[in-house]
Amino acid sequence: FATDPSGKPRLDGPGPHFSVSSSGDWGLIAVTSLGPVGIDLERVVALPELEGIVTRRFAPAQAREILKQSGQRRLLAFYRGWTRIEAQLKATGVGLADGLDTTMSAPDPREWTVAGVNAGRGLIGAVVVAGLHPWANATLPAVPLVLRHHLSE
Repeated sequence: FATDPSGKPRLDGPGPHFSVSSSGDWGLIAVTSLGPVGIDLERVVALPELEGIVTRRFAPAQAREILKQSGQRRLLAFYRGWTRIEAQLKATGVGLADGLDTTMSAPDPREWTVAGVNAGRGLIGAVVVAGLHPWANATLPAVPLVLRHHLSE
């Protein structure tokens, strides 16, 4: 393993690109030869401060789209937007290293392919890959990885 200039882990030498995310007891791993990739997973929980986060952190047009929703639809729209942005930040190697003091914008569809990830009940995931691919805006299935042995053995 090595790291790029921004500190993002990568394989040393040619090989697939990868990204990892976790939320609670759940995790996602994305591996591809298509180019830089980022993945994010969030457990959907109520956020009393959702409106403030959206207003301060999302680009104005995206914030308006989220805030015009109500109830559960607003919460899901927030997490869909958040996971896509965070996945792109991971793909570019920027991550959230600079904190959350900047306005975040959705990935540019002319440069990045974005898809949702069906990670299971109560979870929202997204994957972002550099370039244009036919599965843009699809919902991709998460494939379970079953470990047959305890890692401590």
